[in-house]
Amino acid sequence: MRKVKSPEIYHAKEIMKFKSNSDLKKYYEKMWNKKGYSGYIENGINISKIYDRKRKKAALNFLNPKKEEIILDAGCGNGKISIKVSKKCRKVYGVDISKNAFKKVMKINPKKIEFIQTELEKLPFENNFFDKILCIETLEHVINPERVLKEFYRVLKSSGTLIITYPTKAIVERIYEFLVPKKKFIISEHLTNYSYSQLKNKLEVTKFKIIQKKGLFFYIPFQAWFRHTAFGTKKMIGLETSIDKFMFNQNGVALIAKKEN
Repeated sequence: MRKVKSPEIYHAKEIMKFKSNSDLKKYYEKMWNKKGYSGYIENGINISKIYDRKRKKAALNFLNPKKEEIILDAGCGNGKISIKVSKKCRKVYGVDISKNAFKKVMKINPKKIEFIQTELEKLPFENNFFDKILCIETLEHVINPERVLKEFYRVLKSSGTLIITYPTKAIVERIYEFLVPKKKFIISEHLTNYSYSQLKNKLEVTKFKIIQKKGLFFYIPFQAWFRHTAFGTKKMIGLETSIDKFMFNQNGVALIAKKEN
């Protein structure tokens, strides 16, 4: 009888560590000076791009910008989301630790947008300045997420909302990783690896209350058995992105949090 090879799952071999935001800045300036991420490819399918579209769509639906609003795009990266949001609101401030991230988009001189290179732990804005803050897949890349959330609280108006996407770690996957052989990525840029309950706690400690939430990638145990072909990969992705409940078992969430006074 032919021996069946155990499926492999992917996770980080090493978590990156930075001593300071100066080190973090140098890393991302260098990274953005290159072509950027190509993404994770599985059976000819760019998984990273599919997940990225899902996150951004959920976040923008939650954001629902209004023409009178001033919005912060925290961790704006290449500025494409800032441009999209600016078409529906009064003004967008796009901030990122790397100036190289948005240098290309600045050349077209987009209207109603101001790009600023800054640390999220020290935002150069007055108290109660923004109507909404958008933070897509950024909180996991900062050295001090608690300090970042406190800054979000400070610059957000009393009636304002914070929209976040974060790659939470499913509880079932944590168990699964002990049971199945692993093929490891070389390194991970995610400096934190919160479960949904841990993320919720971080928000509550900094006086944010979650008022709406949506799971993005429901974790399915043993799915690697079905992902040996492009057909299997597409089916599994379709299934995991169709279940948006059971937050404890999501490998990614989008949420709206309201500032509590």
